[in-house]
This record gives sequence, structure tokens and C-alpha cells, in this order.
Amino acid sequence: MEQKKLLFALVLTQFMLPFLMYALNVALPPIGKILHGSPVILAWIPTAYFLALAALQIPFGCIADIYGRKKILLTGILIFLISSILAAFSVSCEMILIFRTFQGIGAAMIFGGVLSTISSALPMTKRGKAYGWISMGGFSGMVLGPFLGGILTGKFGWQSVFYSVVPIALICFMLIVKTQEEWYGKQKPFDFKGAVLMALSMIFIVYGLSSIKKVENVIFVVFGLILLASFYVHEKKLKNPLVEIHLFKKKEFSYNLLSYFFAMMAMYPIQFLLSMYLQYFLRLPVPKTGFILTIAPLIIGLISPVSGWLSDKKNPAVVASIGIIFLILSLSFIISLNYQFILLGLIIYGIGFGLFFTANTKLVLSAVGREFLGVGAGTYGTSSIVGMSIAMAIVISLMKLFIKGPLPLNKEAFELVVRSSIIVIIIFLVISLLLTILAKDFSTLRVLRKGEINEK
Repeated sequence: MEQKKLLFALVLTQFMLPFLMYALNVALPPIGKILHGSPVILAWIPTAYFLALAALQIPFGCIADIYGRKKILLTGILIFLISSILAAFSVSCEMILIFRTFQGIGAAMIFGGVLSTISSALPMTKRGKAYGWISMGGFSGMVLGPFLGGILTGKFGWQSVFYSVVPIALICFMLIVKTQEEWYGKQKPFDFKGAVLMALSMIFIVYGLSSIKKVENVIFVVFGLILLASFYVHEKKLKNPLVEIHLFKKKEFSYNLLSYFFAMMAMYPIQFLLSMYLQYFLRLPVPKTGFILTIAPLIIGLISPVSGWLSDKKNPAVVASIGIIFLILSLSFIISLNYQFILLGLIIYGIGFGLFFTANTKLVLSAVGREFLGVGAGTYGTSSIVGMSIAMAIVISLMKLFIKGPLPLNKEAFELVVRSSIIVIIIFLVISLLLTILAKDFSTLRVLRKGEINEK
């Protein structure tokens, strides 16, 4: 019974985090109107969350192994809970940004401990089913987030979006705190220097890209890249690094991981920009906007199992490549900013990501040995958050370039931001496609049968 309660709590945490992320996306335009927030500060609210999550997820995973996964998990839930309550009392967008950053810190603790807790608390025979429930929790949050977020914001105000996760966090906290055990991982020295180098490199790169027209921001990007190179050199020397650098020597792993990184740049920015465009300029009510933005995640969930089946039967690189082509096609419709074409584009967008996700996951994880599956999965998850952070920083930079002054927005200027962002994202998707093709000899890439993992 205790195992079932623990699993239920862990599934709820994986529902809670994406739920708030996508619900808040629908609530951001009303927040901007009520609190007089500029488009730039609205864009920084999710970006700050992504940045904190990306910078701290891997370090907190290592800290959880050393000091106890249950402690870190409970601390993360508590931080997320308190930050949600404080965010709901915010009287400015800047306050929401600060508390959303703290939510990112809490989310990093949660993500860093969930999968490892399952591997520690549940027997091998139950882990596969548990991982399936965890995935279902995350997918449910993606689907219900924009839908319920639109309804909550429309009926009860934007504060209700933050309040909605409070009871979920409380249930998770109470169920986990009642478990008797504490779980530890491999006891190894914590690489504090590596954690600092990784976090600072991400902060400097993302902040620098957020206003690339300024000389000092270019300097920030360059300094961030130098820190990133220093992190790479530092990690190569360690016996127990934060990131297993040697995995990147495998072409199949590094190319497909980079393909995922570039593809994920199309994930959140499109949803963010469309939420603002649909509400500010097409004058759609918040609930209807939320319903429209549910289309893509719902289709992703429906297509992903099909992609898994195709990836078992056919070449997964071909499946992933077709998915990217669908994504490029979807953006060619969305860029028109015509309402009907946006709807059609979101349907194709969902099909594209649904095909790409499962096939790409198989390509990445099949390139690592069994003993590094956990590390590979953690690196894979972090790369998606980093990709979305950098993409949002580019959107912020384009907003600063084309939009002058606070709300109300100039339609022509905002359309220029949306179309410029889509063009940049299409370029990244083309790079993603090329990386998938070049990851291995495309014509002779063997079909990876279900469950097959590279043993090298």
C-alpha cells in the first residue's frame, strides 16, 4: 500500500509541473493586461523557470543521491508550493518572475529525484509500469494545462492558475513524508565546481541572447561559451562527473541528442507566441485560446504510440525525420497568422512532434550502454529544457528589437516578432533534420528492435 501511495504522489508531481507550465502560458496575456506587463517581461516569466530548471536539474539529482532522494524531493515540493502561493499574491509581473524562478528551483529538485526514487523504492518487476504512469502524468499535464488554465483564468482570474497546484503539492508532500524509508544513490563526491560552471554558462548564454543587439550581451554570450568549454574540460578530468562526457564521443548519441535540442526550440515558443496573438489580436476569449492550444499536445499523445510502433518496425531515423518535416510544414501554415491556417498548422505540428519524440528517444537511448541509461535519460531531459530556454531568449531579443513601448501592442510589430521567430525556428528544425540524417549512414541504419540497447 505504501508503494502505491508513493507512486501516486510521484505521478502527481509529474502532472503538476507541466500542468502549471501550459496553464500559465494561457494566463500570461491577461496577466500582462492587468499588471501592465510588457511582452518582454511576460516572456521572461517562463524563460526564468526554464533556466533555473535546466541549470539545476542534474546537480540536484547528484545531491539527492548523496543526501537522500526523499529529502530533496520534499524540499522541492515545499519550495514549489510556497512559490505558487506567493506568485498568486503578486502585484507586478516582476514579482511573478521572481517566484516563477523559485518554482524552477523546486521543479529541478523534483525532476532530479522522481525517476531515481522509483528505481530505489520499487522492485524491478514494477518499475516499467511505474515509468509508464509517470509518462502518463506528464502528458496529462500538457493536455489539461492549457484547457483548464483557460477555464480557470476566464472564470476566476489568473491567480487561480497558481492556486490550482497548491492542493496537488500538499497531497504529494503529505504522501511522501509518510513513507518510512529514505533512499540514497551511489555515494560519490559532489562536483561543486562543475555545477557552478554549468549553471553560470547557461545563465550568461541565455541572458546574452535575450538582447543580442547590445555589445555587452554579445560579451555575455561569449563568456558563457567560454564557461561551457571550461565545464567540458573540467568534466573530462573527473572520475565521477556531473555529465558523462564520454557519451558525446558516440556519434549516434551526440547527433541525435543535438537534433532533439534543436527540435525542442520549436516546442514552447510557438505555444507562447500563439497564446498572445490569439488573445491580443484575434480577440479570442481565454477559455477558447486554452482549448485551441490543447490541440497539439493532445495529438502528440495520440501519435506517440504510433511512432513507437513504427520505430520498432521501420528505421527510427526515418520516422524522426518525417516528424521534423511535418513540423517545418506546420510552421509554414502558422506563419500566415490566419486563424484557419493556425488551426491546421497546430494539427500538423502535433503530428510532427508525436512522430519525432518517440523515434528520437529510441535513437538516443539505444546509443548508450545499459549502465548509462539513467545518465542518458537525464541528459536527454535537460537538453530539452536548455533548448526551450535558448529559444525563448531569442524570442525576447526579437521583441526588444521590434516592439517599442508597453501595452497595448502594435499588431504589425508583434506579427513581425512572430514571423521572425518562426523563421529562426525553421532554421533550427532544418539543422535538426540534418543531424538526424548524419547521425549514421541513413540508408543502412539498422532497425532497432523493441528493447534493444547498444551494449558497447
